Amino acid sequence: MIDVIDNSEVTVSSTSAAGVREQKLSPNQQTEPSSDYIRTEFPTFFAENVTHTLTEFFVALLPADPRIEHIYWDWDESNVLRVWIVIPEPDFSLESPIYDAQMKFMESFPKYDCDFYVIYRFGKTDDSIRPQNAKLVK
Repeated sequence: MIDVIDNSEVTVSSTSAAGVREQKLSPNQQTEPSSDYIRTEFPTFFAENVTHTLTEFFVALLPADPRIEHIYWDWDESNVLRVWIVIPEPDFSLESPIYDAQMKFMESFPKYDCDFYVIYRFGKTDDSIRPQNAKLVK
């Protein structure tokens, strides 16, 4: 396994298990490590997996109510997570558990800045209410 730390120090080990002998490589080392495989994780892959997991967590917090028609999700340029929940019309009996889910999410992940929005469809089409650049997650 090869681990990259701070994009300059590379550590090679034959397994990811703790206690395995590791060999430090300098950036200029000419020999290739002898290993059966090389495992690499890229930040974008990691970010997509984390975002997917956060999405699943938030959706699981919401009530299982068919009136929650869609959920849109986007990280804006300021690294703020924006979440839009679409419901047909104002309904406090539905909105209250949505707000509870939002609070639980923010309490679970206090390091993330979040903006939540409830959108009332009022009979409009999906395209007319879809937030620009947002990903449909439900």
